[in-house]
Amino acid sequence: MGQSKEQFLSILLTGKEEVVFNSLLDYFQECTFISNADFVELTHLSQASARRYLARFASYGLLEVTGSTRDRRYSLR
Repeated sequence: MGQSKEQFLSILLTGKEEVVFNSLLDYFQECTFISNADFVELTHLSQASARRYLARFASYGLLEVTGSTRDRRYSLR
């Protein structure tokens, strides 16, 4: 089973998802959580696309979600 984290992510994520998630990993080097608005600014995605990516990453178990609706925050698991 000796798969590295990078190999695991490349199996789990599509190419575009992997690029977006890697930018998120870079962001988490400096900060402990990210909001949808911060993610939009980081990735230059639309609000709707940003929400979909964050929800998808959370459903994959890569991000932990805290808060609800307007104060929702995401952090690495």
